Amino acid sequence: MTRRRLSRLTLVPLLVSGAIALIWLAFLLLRQAWSIGVPEGLMVAMTLVFVVALPLALPVLSWAGQWGAHEHRGRIVPMAGGKVP
Repeated sequence: MTRRRLSRLTLVPLLVSGAIALIWLAFLLLRQAWSIGVPEGLMVAMTLVFVVALPLALPVLSWAGQWGAHEHRGRIVPMAGGKVP
């Protein structure tokens, strides 16, 4: 097993547990803000979109970008005699 693959397999459980803890804390904070009032709940919800959703979305988006790059790699080179646009 390569070192890169071993480090990925080691970090995945840590990332998943960190994401679960972050979602749990965000849920507690949002519930507490809604108990104070609707404007406070909306303000906290907007903040949580950037503080929680963005860090959770970045690994997913980078994985999707890598997957898409591997899929289209062979389509860049034109067939013999073709012109590159």
